[in-house]
Amino acid sequence: LGAACVLTHADAIFSTATFHFAEHNISVQYIDGSYVFISLAGSTRPCERGILEVAHAFDIDARDITTPVLLVDSGIEQLMIQVRSRQSVLQAKPHAALFAHCADSPKQLAQAVVWSRDDELITLRCFSSDHFNVVEDFASASAAANLASYLLASGCKPPQQLTIEQGHTIQKVVSRLAILHVRIDAQLQIQVSGKVQYLGNGSLNL
Repeated sequence: LGAACVLTHADAIFSTATFHFAEHNISVQYIDGSYVFISLAGSTRPCERGILEVAHAFDIDARDITTPVLLVDSGIEQLMIQVRSRQSVLQAKPHAALFAHCADSPKQLAQAVVWSRDDELITLRCFSSDHFNVVEDFASASAAANLASYLLASGCKPPQQLTIEQGHTIQKVVSRLAILHVRIDAQLQIQVSGKVQYLGNGSLNL
């Protein structure tokens, strides 16, 4: 969605573009003030670490974790950890080295998503780690797409329509919360939409 926002500011008549990845393509669009990307479901693989190890890495009670715990890749591979309550999401405290060990990926820095579901409302936090530090993402459309892929892989039937809230634990001047909307249609296409705040631009000379 951020890339679509940049394209819109670079081209006043921008409406759609396609990004090509090794396994699939992602289409991005600008429609009536909102940004949308459309993708097929990503690939999944089981987490090689046990529930107790994952729980310890994120300071979550192991009894709160819902199985399966999967690594999902819809463009960025992330460890998807569903928990039973919103409170468990908000209280999660990842340990950098243990987290990186659990979510190790050959493609990029370790990333993980801790989330809970209450009907159509998702509370979500997205983290990355380099073994030494943990960074939390205020808004992650990649995590939203991976969550939809996780739901399909774990047996949820389409269509599905969800609202994702992020940012509860991050103090932001621009916005208190990030809100994303996810739709899984009958053809198993995943649509993620939301608004993007354009803050500025610059250049980097190498």
